[in-house]
Amino acid sequence: MKKRLGIVSAIMVLAAGIVAYRLCDGWTVIEIAARLHSEWRRTSCGHVTNSPYHGRRPSADAAITCAQNALEHHHAFSVIFTGYSIDDEVSNALVANSKGEAVEVLYATGAVANRNRLLRRRCDFPTRLVVEKDSPFGFPRLHCAEWPPKDLGLNRRGHSVDCCNIAAALMTGL
Repeated sequence: MKKRLGIVSAIMVLAAGIVAYRLCDGWTVIEIAARLHSEWRRTSCGHVTNSPYHGRRPSADAAITCAQNALEHHHAFSVIFTGYSIDDEVSNALVANSKGEAVEVLYATGAVANRNRLLRRRCDFPTRLVVEKDSPFGFPRLHCAEWPPKDLGLNRRGHSVDCCNIAAALMTGL
């Protein structure tokens, strides 16, 4: 009995160690959320970021084109955008299934309201995608139409009307 308990305990410790290693070695919260919201056999359009520390990443234009083509051809897809600034990190993932139903997931850390919380909003159906060309992070990002949402207090460039950060305004309405 003790031997069996020892083997089970060793397997559980090993599994926990693998999960902890993977979480520290590249699986971000937004990537896990995107995987949990997506279908099997989805097209992964990549994780776009403005950080030079995350290795080779796809260009924003390539990721946006991939997502638009997948939606047009009724394929499930996911695409993630992460922008870093001086004191915050804002990530949004757009995930759609093969029926064309989509959800946008937001996660932010740093000096933002509601930090370290996953927030999501369902996209209107049929899903229309809109490109935010004037992103505060220096690269275009893909969102559900309509962007910016009217009820979140954002101006037409996507910045909070009360100045400061897009994440705080986004998080209050999701």
